[in-house]
Amino acid sequence: MKHSSNIQFQNIYTGVTPLNVACQNGHKDIVQILLNQNSYNINIISMNESLLHIACGMKDKQMVELLLKHNANIGLTPLS
Repeated sequence: MKHSSNIQFQNIYTGVTPLNVACQNGHKDIVQILLNQNSYNINIISMNESLLHIACGMKDKQMVELLLKHNANIGLTPLS
């Protein structure tokens, strides 16, 4: 991230971001690093799911807690 990486990159077809990929694969350490970048928008919808939906669907309690700690919106839906 020191080399001007675009951590906010979002696939134009799916809306998937690096944070989505890290969350879907259970990489809590990477999720934490990305969330520590103050400009990261945690409340986005991609593939009709929020990051919180992904973590809940995986039954990953630690990931859910991490996302909530960083102000994940519990009311965010694909229709929001």
